[in-house]
Amino acid sequence: MITHNAIQQFKEGSPEAFRIIYDQYKKQVMNYCVTMVISRESAEELVNDIFLHLYQKREYLDPERDIKPYLFTLARNKTFNWLKTAVQKKKTRQKLELEYRAEYLQHQDRKVEAGLDLERLKDEVNKMPLQRRLIFKMCKFQEMTYSEVAEALSLKRKTVENQMGLANKQFSELVNSADYVFLILLVGFLR
Repeated sequence: MITHNAIQQFKEGSPEAFRIIYDQYKKQVMNYCVTMVISRESAEELVNDIFLHLYQKREYLDPERDIKPYLFTLARNKTFNWLKTAVQKKKTRQKLELEYRAEYLQHQDRKVEAGLDLERLKDEVNKMPLQRRLIFKMCKFQEMTYSEVAEALSLKRKTVENQMGLANKQFSELVNSADYVFLILLVGFLR
């Protein structure tokens, strides 16, 4: 047991008195912390925090009272705070992991859907008559104007317009309007 004199000296800032208190209670405090937090490394950090806090609050100690109850109340409070923080961190980590998994799966679904839509688009383009397919590819993939396509293929501009209109109608009949807009946007990303 620590003497009243040692507590008074500790209260006044004596390093020797602190060493006596530390040596007397370190093992007991460590055993308590290890029991509570399981991890020896975390328990060591807690013990250091507990004794640091004790040193910082030493002026509030009463030399007439035993230091052990105060020290173990401090250990209990620090340990409970550590556990509460650890639980909160674990919940946050789990929440982030779930959000990441959900986002990853959603991204994978979108990739699959985009791949299917791309295949549908390619199939539909390949079903077009040769001239319409050529005009469509030049307008959509090569970003040529109707006039440029007409000149390159020695056609009238009106013929190019009609063929593009038929191509658009072919797509609109294939899918509902929302999918159609998506497919047309997808064409823009394929360039």
